[in-house]
Amino acid sequence: MHFRKNILSLATYKPPLSNRINSGMHLMDFNERSSALSEAILVKLESWCREGLTHIYPDYSGLIEKISEYTNVSEKNIFLGNGSDQIIDCVMRAVLDQNEKVLIPKPSFAMFSQLANLTEAEIIYYDILHEDPFIEIQKKLDMGVRMVLMCQPNNPTGRYLDPKKITKMIKNYKKTWFFIDEAYFEFSGDTQLDYVSNYDNLVISRTFSKAFGLAALRLGYMVSSEKMIEQCSKIRGPYDINQFACYAAQVVLDQVDEIKSYAKNVMEINKPLIEEALLSKNIKFMPSKANFLNIVDELDLADHFSNNEVRVRKMSQPELKNSFRISIGDEAITAMTIKLIESYQKSNIA
Repeated sequence: MHFRKNILSLATYKPPLSNRINSGMHLMDFNERSSALSEAILVKLESWCREGLTHIYPDYSGLIEKISEYTNVSEKNIFLGNGSDQIIDCVMRAVLDQNEKVLIPKPSFAMFSQLANLTEAEIIYYDILHEDPFIEIQKKLDMGVRMVLMCQPNNPTGRYLDPKKITKMIKNYKKTWFFIDEAYFEFSGDTQLDYVSNYDNLVISRTFSKAFGLAALRLGYMVSSEKMIEQCSKIRGPYDINQFACYAAQVVLDQVDEIKSYAKNVMEINKPLIEEALLSKNIKFMPSKANFLNIVDELDLADHFSNNEVRVRKMSQPELKNSFRISIGDEAITAMTIKLIESYQKSNIA
């Protein structure tokens, strides 16, 4: 049987999901919201299920209007996707020809490379851990690049690039697409969204999987030019977003103050408490503008969490050898995290 050569050469992206939900452990490995949504939201979701509408094909009216109101962006510039993964896939398939250059941060979200490989583009990496990644990005832009991907803040390092420098590049390289993944916007509070109306070569993706707490329902959205929306609409299937996800997103957008409050507590209260606990034990971590920290050279601490029924994410990328990522959540999970940090004993202490 025949398969495309570029597909045969790819490895399957396999995040560590095995028995995750039923493990009985505290899940602090995937940057999800650490607590369930409010009872008011859950009651509305349950009510929809009981209305018996699952046999009807989806109707997306209402959701784009609510996203428009939330983002203060025209409805014409909004596109829905089955998670951010599908949005990245649609955009790449819309603009990348075979062997065209795409510039991807490393280390970063694994699906960037996975999906770029499907288009048979030429992948070029830039070092997100470099003191000034823009030096490398600039050099490679001058080589002729069709698309630049950025993750703001970057996952899994938490690095945030200077938005003014990004805007300058978008302005100066009008024939290059700039794709900015803002999955953690609700935590960072920083965005390039205001520039979409000024630059046709800018694409921004966001998700309902993180602060909004709908990771299981797989829903994301893109903000870009009408031309990009038009082309991506030819690629995405007409019913790729399920109706329950669409309804759930409208419900959480109606409760957006609760979402903002959760994100604020994570970033302004709980994250500093965990950072303080780590510093008190002389444990190194990467600065982060998201709801997670990448902890360096302390795999024994990762094992300590695991032995106490807390799942964290050990990094497999060569650039992040001997590091692991831990999510930051509500007050209860934060208190438990600090307690485990305080009880940790380094194995190399004489």
